[in-house]
Amino acid sequence: MKALKTIALFLVILFITSAGAYAYLKTTGKDQKLLVFAVSQLLQPKQPFDASTMAPPPDYSRPASWLSLPERIDEADLLPQGVNILANDGSATTDVFYIHGTGYLNNQAWTSPLSAHSATADNSRFSLANEASIFNSCCNIYAPHFRETSMFTYMALSPNQRDEILDAVYRDIHRAFSHFIAAYNNERPIIIVSHSQGTHLAMRLLSDIDNDAAISRRIVAAYLIGSGPVSLSPAYVASLKHFSVCQQAGDTGCIVHWDTYGENGKQKLFSSPEQSICVNPLSWEYNQKKASARLNLGSVPITGSYTMKLVGDDASEGVTFNALSAPMVGYSWAQCREGFLYVADQSGTDYEKLGKLPDKSYHGLDLPLFHMNIRANADERIRAFNSTRPQQ
Repeated sequence: MKALKTIALFLVILFITSAGAYAYLKTTGKDQKLLVFAVSQLLQPKQPFDASTMAPPPDYSRPASWLSLPERIDEADLLPQGVNILANDGSATTDVFYIHGTGYLNNQAWTSPLSAHSATADNSRFSLANEASIFNSCCNIYAPHFRETSMFTYMALSPNQRDEILDAVYRDIHRAFSHFIAAYNNERPIIIVSHSQGTHLAMRLLSDIDNDAAISRRIVAAYLIGSGPVSLSPAYVASLKHFSVCQQAGDTGCIVHWDTYGENGKQKLFSSPEQSICVNPLSWEYNQKKASARLNLGSVPITGSYTMKLVGDDASEGVTFNALSAPMVGYSWAQCREGFLYVADQSGTDYEKLGKLPDKSYHGLDLPLFHMNIRANADERIRAFNSTRPQQ
């Protein structure tokens, strides 16, 4: 570890002092990876991961252990201007189990201490407001708190080390879903929704669900979005007995996934070993045909802000989340190519402030760019599911 930190310090100095070296690395596409490696080695948590030092596990029989529940008024209830149907009050006939992406960015530990008043908690609410809320017209939304892993797990560790930590984090998701099934679901149809780290955990969850035929039959669809450095590959889907890739808008018992990039973007910084599946959220087809912006029912601008606190105090910054703005109809085209979803370049737009990561990754925009299409598609898949489900 000490040797790695020495190398990292050398690389940071090299980047700061050598314009020639920087120019060379930039032209070969290696600059971002090396700089991220260097910074992450210097800033990562000081102690190796030890599961025994994680915060106490959430007790999912307590409402406080849930980020969102249907009977609670929270950010998952936000509606875009002009949308008036809110079903997230326990009255919907379908449930969503939502696993949020990485909100814990701090280097104080490898996993979240689950502090209620923190920047991490603010970021979890950001995910509710801008992602989970998409499903509030069709479904009851259940979202657990969990001891998520830090962003440094993805920046500083090998895949094996990362998977060791995710295995420990997944135990929370497994317990939360088990409690959801036993205490809340009442055998209603289920949609699994996830993003980023949440998708890495949802892949494990879907593999476990796949071993239970009764629950598998209740899965309307799994929107597992933005897997990034952990491939949601055709091989993963092929390993499942009860689930396949969604091919059309009305397919059920299937998986939807995409990773969003601006035109001419390329996954370099957080590269994955295999291509992921890519279902186009404008056409809902599993192919590489370009879907016109005319099919975009409405992108919805971001509400609130995502707090980037890598070091020091993780205290809340008091982020507020206002009502969602009106959808922007026809905002962008979309096309799957080589496992990625490409959209119009967002340079100079309000979306660029949040969405743009290195390589023109629009990871933070994976769902907001297609808000109204996803909202409508969830309804369509539920109707298709109910039309073939035996009456209870």
